[in-house]
Amino acid sequence: MTPSKYLCSAYFFSLTAEKIDQETLLLLDDVTLTSLIPIIGLRLKFKKYLKNALDESIEERATTPTVSSEQQHRISVEQEAAFNIRDILLATPNGRGIVDTIENKHCISLKERQAMVRILVSHLIERFGENPSAGIKVSLASSVVEQFPCLKDCQGKGNEAWFSPGRYHRPATGFLEEPSSNNAQKGQKRKRKSSFFR
Repeated sequence: MTPSKYLCSAYFFSLTAEKIDQETLLLLDDVTLTSLIPIIGLRLKFKKYLKNALDESIEERATTPTVSSEQQHRISVEQEAAFNIRDILLATPNGRGIVDTIENKHCISLKERQAMVRILVSHLIERFGENPSAGIKVSLASSVVEQFPCLKDCQGKGNEAWFSPGRYHRPATGFLEEPSSNNAQKGQKRKRKSSFFR
């Protein structure tokens, strides 16, 4: 936004002579504007153009999202976190049996669910490290119930039994959370032990 865009060349020179640039142009008040543009008609036209320019500037800023690079990285990782649960399970000997049971019986036993959770949590840790974000765990839980609807919980979206993020200072819960938190605790204990023996 330049003053020359809104004024004839004579007023552009008076604005530049007064060292009014883009930043100070937005700060002009009525008193200053009266001294710069004494002719009422031209001053009113300028104020109209200035208001339009301010509105455009505000709209531009409102439509441009401000996301930190850390947030952008987290969002892109979570978007890439598409899980093919069938493939993850079929890649392991125990997982093949679980897939067969789900497809034939449309349910799994407690022992099979625990084995399935171990396989999925191992996959999470391999792919995202020891502390994957809650968004990634939600994505995994959603993938489980989307690809195997018989494993849906009867309440909510159906994936809360698999993972529900913590809210209001309460911890996260679900089948996928318990082994993850246990692995994180074991990792912390290992770090403490190894630093003790050094």
